[in-house]
Amino acid sequence: MEHDVFQEHPRKLSIYPTVKASFLYVWQQRRSFAMPLIVLCLFQILALLLLPRLSVYGLGRANVCAFVPLWLLEVAFLVGLQRKLHRHAAGNDERMFVFDRTWRHSLLAVAKVFLCASVIPSAIAGIVILLSVMIFHPRYVIAITIVLLAASVIVSIVLLMKLVLALPAAALDRSNYLSLSWNAMRGNAWRVWFAMVLTYGPFLVVGSLLSWQRLASFFHPAALATTPLNATYWLSWIGGTTIETIGTITTNVMLCMTYGSLIGDVRSGKDVDDHPLGI
Repeated sequence: MEHDVFQEHPRKLSIYPTVKASFLYVWQQRRSFAMPLIVLCLFQILALLLLPRLSVYGLGRANVCAFVPLWLLEVAFLVGLQRKLHRHAAGNDERMFVFDRTWRHSLLAVAKVFLCASVIPSAIAGIVILLSVMIFHPRYVIAITIVLLAASVIVSIVLLMKLVLALPAAALDRSNYLSLSWNAMRGNAWRVWFAMVLTYGPFLVVGSLLSWQRLASFFHPAALATTPLNATYWLSWIGGTTIETIGTITTNVMLCMTYGSLIGDVRSGKDVDDHPLGI
């Protein structure tokens, strides 16, 4: 039985060194990340091209059908990345995309995290708003709705950050990934959130500025049909997608580093204090 050595003395994440190490590692291993970057970009561009054609079935269904394959591929990338970067992973699997039992295990972890961090707070807020409509005066319902929506967003962020390390843990086939992440994230939820903002935020801003039409397609896919598809449009679209995909890769590296920093490598009841990435 594994012993969670961090449970008695929780570690604190060093935000800036972790973010800096993530950027540094991606830059040092840029050749290794070239193939995943190309594959993820192609799938994202394909999903965006499918949006206008699928919009006839509704906005929600269009986004699901277009982006679920991309999401499945990103989970496979996280599994391969976690195995590649951590020394205690079994074997010497150098593949960047892994589709096996651990991948299915990770998909289950993603579903559980989504249920806890998104569906449950939203459902509770919706029920309370519905009850307030039936009980209180309309002037109070608006205020109650605003407060509950803000509270549900905050609760969702906290729960998501508390469980975010469940994904790297599941990628290493840890059966107790939810409790492992919850315990390791004590006092680190907002630290990890801020680290993710610092890691992915710059890529998101630059990518969105380069391809703002792509952002509009999420809300109105049919609008792409009337957009002039000239060379400038395609260059900005592909450039924005590439930059955001680099941000996704860097963020995944940062999460794997966070896992190594807060949980480490548990072997024979002892944890390894040095960083598993060796950076």
